[in-house]
Amino acid sequence: MIIWRSIKKDTFSFKKVFYLLNKKLCLLRKVLPIAKLIINNHITKYPKIVIDFEKNFSNYLDIKYALTFNNGTSAFDSILFALNLNKGDKVLMSNLTFSSVVFTCLQKDLDIKFLDFDSSLNVIFPQDINNNVKAIIVTHVFGIPQNISKIKEFATLNNLKIIEDCSHAHGAEYKGEKIGKFSDAAFFSLQGDKAISSGEGGIAVTNDKEIFNKMRLYSHFGRNMNDIESANSYFKKYGFGKKGRMHPLAAGLASIDLKSLDKRNNMIEMKYYEFNKFISNFNVLYPINIDKDNKLGGFHHGLPFWIVSDKYQSLRDSLLSLKRPKFIPHPYINYTDFTIFESSNKFQKSIRENNSNIDIYKKKSNNLNSNKSQNRLLFLSLDSLKLFGNYEKKVLREILSCF
Repeated sequence: MIIWRSIKKDTFSFKKVFYLLNKKLCLLRKVLPIAKLIINNHITKYPKIVIDFEKNFSNYLDIKYALTFNNGTSAFDSILFALNLNKGDKVLMSNLTFSSVVFTCLQKDLDIKFLDFDSSLNVIFPQDINNNVKAIIVTHVFGIPQNISKIKEFATLNNLKIIEDCSHAHGAEYKGEKIGKFSDAAFFSLQGDKAISSGEGGIAVTNDKEIFNKMRLYSHFGRNMNDIESANSYFKKYGFGKKGRMHPLAAGLASIDLKSLDKRNNMIEMKYYEFNKFISNFNVLYPINIDKDNKLGGFHHGLPFWIVSDKYQSLRDSLLSLKRPKFIPHPYINYTDFTIFESSNKFQKSIRENNSNIDIYKKKSNNLNSNKSQNRLLFLSLDSLKLFGNYEKKVLREILSCF
């Protein structure tokens, strides 16, 4: 009945029937493993399913250590602690990033320098940085790996630590290596819309044992940490008091998605290139250029592309009005428009005073890609990408030929 209602709202097609049925079957296959965990009362702390998921995830990435969390934000918070970033330190990050990454830095007294990005969504490096800059946060946004070689060269030149935000890029690769292993530490969100979904959850990875141990002590109250020689007996038992651990049922859900991740990514990547090839036939849309060293993965939010038509507002409105295929707007605000997101003092003062009017921190508009992207960067939804075929091409051809 649910599937039939979904179909009636849109153009009928057997492809969509099959897609919706498969989506429901994928959910159903998670029921029995989760039921088994509940029956065996493996619903808290660190049962085998949690430890096994960490091992399987680290093996998948070919990285030494993986640590589960209740969400990706907690994983990132733990990484900032483990890397010894202190009050007054500054971090670099792309303006194309998720708000919880920004807010977590500001709440930990770190200031931010936001970086613009090019038409391929790769970060543009500043000409020079001051001595307070200690780290660069690399966001592999929408499943597209950043140019790791250039980032590592820049970080080495400026003595910066590297943190990878892989929340959109599960299974993506750069030069044949999985994203997440090119940094001091990396984190993945496992929230319900992600390629690996635990409902709510996250995981941090690193090849550095000291960073791994510090993350455990910081966020894993009650976990067995007797192997950490640097900690005294009290901290080995209680950690530093924070409880950021993953729910075992969440680990069970994520374990199932991990097994089918590569198959899912390969299928969507084929559709991704099919859509990009199609819109390349029109001079009003511009696909994101994918570097030959990149293999896509994760694909959160949707497939991004640029609107380059002079009548971009009309074309944008026309695409957003469609029900099938479905298009969605840019998901993030332009952080460089507001000084509050650059200063931890301004941010903390504002939230403590319960001042929700961020417009008082508004800056003069600029001509960066960050600014242009608010209206000119659009997304084909992930569901529409998976279904992309002749019907969708016909609808788009009729619209795009008018511009």
